[in-house]
Amino acid sequence: MAVIEFMGEKKLNILKKLINILRYIFTGFWGFLTIIVIVFLIHRYLNPGWKSISNQDLKDYGKISLIFFSTLGILTLLKYYIRNKLNKQNNEGN
Repeated sequence: MAVIEFMGEKKLNILKKLINILRYIFTGFWGFLTIIVIVFLIHRYLNPGWKSISNQDLKDYGKISLIFFSTLGILTLLKYYIRNKLNKQNNEGN
């Protein structure tokens, strides 16, 4: 966080946009993965004798979801921190 303290307004705006893009990429990838898991769960429910998603796969999906949620949380905190820093710079400039 100390690095953000010394960045200029232009660099902070670029960093904020980059964080937004990363959030959309992570959210899209996680959503796509969730849709795949839901489809496999429906397949597993409708065809109980066929091979489908296993319990280990569901556990791995849970671990991946935790990683995605923590990453999205960190990116969101960074975005809010940058926004507050930009607001503070704009208030000092006026």
